[in-house]
Amino acid sequence: MANQYLIKTEDESVRAWVFIGIINGLEEMFRIKVPVLDIFGAKDWDVTRWGADERRAQILKISGSAQVVVPEAQHFFEGREEVLVRSIAAFLDRELR
Repeated sequence: MANQYLIKTEDESVRAWVFIGIINGLEEMFRIKVPVLDIFGAKDWDVTRWGADERRAQILKISGSAQVVVPEAQHFFEGREEVLVRSIAAFLDRELR
């Protein structure tokens, strides 16, 4: 649903998008115009890790986008929340200045 909104809207108030541990919804990623942060855990679910290369290839076509793998983190980032928050904050600070 969020993908569809970002793809089809002309709403310029949306200036960046963060997805955490995404496992699907990349079919029209190339149409997104705002910087994207793909963040997931190094010990995330297999399906999330398996799709990482494709997600990276898609989002790197979008200026300002990045992919971050949080070391030692599982899908819900238990015990790694601080790294998750710092990574997202750094991305948003950079993109929303």
